Amino acid sequence: MTMAVSRWLFAGIALLGVCAATSLGQETTLRRPPPPELESFLVMPNAEINAYLSGWTRYESLHMTVETFKAALAESAPGQRIHVSCCTGSAMLQQQAASEFAPYADVFSYYAFLRTSADTPAEGELLWGEFNNPFINHLRQMRKLVGTTPIVAILHAKLGAGPGRPALLEEMQWQFIAVAGCGYRGILWPGPYTNTARADLFKQIEEQIKKYGRFMAQAQPVNWAKAAEDQPISSLACDEYLFVFLLNPAYMKFAADGKAVSVPLDRPLCKGSVTLTLPAGLKVRRGQTLTGKALRLSSEDSRTRTQYSFKKGGEMLIFKLSGTIEPAAPHPTSQPAATRPASVEERQ
Repeated sequence: MTMAVSRWLFAGIALLGVCAATSLGQETTLRRPPPPELESFLVMPNAEINAYLSGWTRYESLHMTVETFKAALAESAPGQRIHVSCCTGSAMLQQQAASEFAPYADVFSYYAFLRTSADTPAEGELLWGEFNNPFINHLRQMRKLVGTTPIVAILHAKLGAGPGRPALLEEMQWQFIAVAGCGYRGILWPGPYTNTARADLFKQIEEQIKKYGRFMAQAQPVNWAKAAEDQPISSLACDEYLFVFLLNPAYMKFAADGKAVSVPLDRPLCKGSVTLTLPAGLKVRRGQTLTGKALRLSSEDSRTRTQYSFKKGGEMLIFKLSGTIEPAAPHPTSQPAATRPASVEERQ
């Protein structure tokens, strides 16, 4: 049965993107259709991105002014694809680059998890809900500032001030889940694939995500999944899938000094249930984790529940959907937000 979710997801997204850009002080530009390279969620080492985007022009935003950047674009060949990257500037400079440069780029990438933000979540926030974590706050704000431009996060292998310390495997998992659940279009690993436990994790995630990458690139934030109040959760939906992301709150927390990122003394267990409330007409056919473990589903009062249990940095639950969203009853103002996926720009 063909679904109509995409009608809700994409029918007004171009207009919403323009409105969001204007509200953030961005100069609006006509967006070109996404190239084939960006039709799937990107997962690869940072060292490979230039070769993957072969023929693109890459600009480093912190090495030039926006006026110089615009002048360079004016002299570029028609149809030239543009990749803007932002390296290790302050959180303010990264956010400024996202606002000023992203409207002219086909993809915007930056080094995530080096900087934090005090931009706390708004009431009713869809991207990681009201989870107030300095790393998530910056991820969320960067995602909103780029408007409709695809954004890719370059993950970080060391944490803390100065030279930092090597990130745990759980912390790398946490970073991946955090980015994916924030509506990004991809992640770039901080190092190449080599024969280490960390590299094995990178390769496993890349292989596991390939089947769903195209759908993740289309997915938009929704409020269809709920968990316990202390469990960070985020959900994205597209035509065929609902993706639910869970973070282990014990990781990526700051120590008492406010500078070092603390490490739990043990591997704390995250355990509980997720409740799915879908719009009328949609059904959950099956569910599994990213690693392929089948989820037991139970239904009651138009809700679907499943249990989760993990000790790693985060978990990704994947639900296959079917059906067609039933038309909402006439309403004098607008359709209830719970009946359709809302774009990031719509939440601003």
